Amino acid sequence: MGLTQVSTDGVKNDAITKVKIPANQIEASELADNAVDTNAIQDDAVTQDKIAAGAVNTPEIATNAINSDKLANNSVDANAIQSLAVTSNKITSGAINNTHIGTGAINGDRLTDETVSLAKLPHGDGSSDGKFLRANNGADPTFETVSTTPADGSITRAKLSDNVKIAVAGRNMIINGACRISQRLETGGNNTAILNDTNNNSGSAWIAYPVDRFVCWAVGGGALTIQRSDDVPAGKGFSNSLMMTCSTTDTDALTQGSTYYILQQRIEAYNTNRLSMGGTGAKSSTLSFWVKAPAGTYGVHISNNAQNRVYLKEFTVSANQTWEYITVTFPGDTTGTWEKYTNSGVQINWTLAAGTNYQGTANQWATSWDSHTSNQFNFMGTVNNIFRMTGIQYEVGTEATEFEHKQINQDNADCQRYFYKHKITDSIGPYFMQYHSSHKFVHDWFPVEMRVAPSASVSYNDGSGHTSYKISPSHFKAYMGSSYTDGSSYRLSSASYNAEL
Repeated sequence: MGLTQVSTDGVKNDAITKVKIPANQIEASELADNAVDTNAIQDDAVTQDKIAAGAVNTPEIATNAINSDKLANNSVDANAIQSLAVTSNKITSGAINNTHIGTGAINGDRLTDETVSLAKLPHGDGSSDGKFLRANNGADPTFETVSTTPADGSITRAKLSDNVKIAVAGRNMIINGACRISQRLETGGNNTAILNDTNNNSGSAWIAYPVDRFVCWAVGGGALTIQRSDDVPAGKGFSNSLMMTCSTTDTDALTQGSTYYILQQRIEAYNTNRLSMGGTGAKSSTLSFWVKAPAGTYGVHISNNAQNRVYLKEFTVSANQTWEYITVTFPGDTTGTWEKYTNSGVQINWTLAAGTNYQGTANQWATSWDSHTSNQFNFMGTVNNIFRMTGIQYEVGTEATEFEHKQINQDNADCQRYFYKHKITDSIGPYFMQYHSSHKFVHDWFPVEMRVAPSASVSYNDGSGHTSYKISPSHFKAYMGSSYTDGSSYRLSSASYNAEL
């Protein structure tokens, strides 16, 4: 009787050898799960032709049963493997190398985070030395050269650290922008002066400077009280500001013809030549300052010495009596006549109020002294209005940089080029010395050379016939009649010298 079915219990171990089984007699359905392990498969025995599409699924493969030795090159294609059939525990370490992975088979979804190290990235060849791999907007990355020399204009102020931003010395053309020096009013503290038409203390008068180099005018029916102040913006490194208070109102200052209440600094042309005004290379300039004033719109303009090249800008104080930082940029002027030596190179004017004769249009060069627009706030309209300012800087370019803080001795010396008040203690200044049988001479040497030979305001303790003699930018001289036998001492009691622009 023939056998129709033999169970595994009826077969001795190792009874069925390779020669007992004809080719292609065993199909996937004839194999129990995990029936074939690694030891039962000869190296390279399983080729692509031996595996039917979808024939191998996860239960048919023992853990670590398939390693690289068992697979012929390109023997397994996608059709032979069910989805998710091959898990990590079915693959022995190192079983899959580049020859087993088809082009494009691995995408980002197949990689866990941080699995690709620097060593796995392409390093290029000799032609790529010193280059960097750059993303290419979805296309293949490319090697590119990164120059260590930046292109012109590529480094903006925003790219610089704070330490670098403040490193360029001498950029501020304003003198005493921190408002620390007040030779005329500082004696005994922050003293005040009143400016109005009646007391003739406007403009050219020496007392019309709340701090050195900043001069005020009060031309009209109102009056300004000016002084140095200790009120400053917090955390900006300032100790003083200049201060102007409306002590007598001029409520129609904007509707009259020729009134004006202004603050001005005139900058010596030697210091503004860097702007190259009046030619094709004229440069833009930027004015910046901190201001605390009544809310409103104010005018600020620059002009040449003749005041026939004028550029007016508006600035707005947004919050009443709150320190605000203002920046204003002016274009360079390619025409007009701009001084180059000891006269005013650029005059900067802040307008508190002014009449219709000086009203103009902002943001254009004009040939008249336009100090404000129709939007001007009338600072002189309310008594006790206060206008403070500090941190004033004027520099080349279209961007305001951090304020240039200077050493106090430098601020002093800069101011003394234009005004020098000899601080004489107890009215005992330089003495007259006998130089002739009938004359005595006195010298007062200035700490710095002044802009030009100054005008002098001096007083003496005694004597008569005092005569100034050939005053120079470096010193003051005077003589008086006095004989050798004159037993009295004569000296300067006070002395101030003015070479303002």
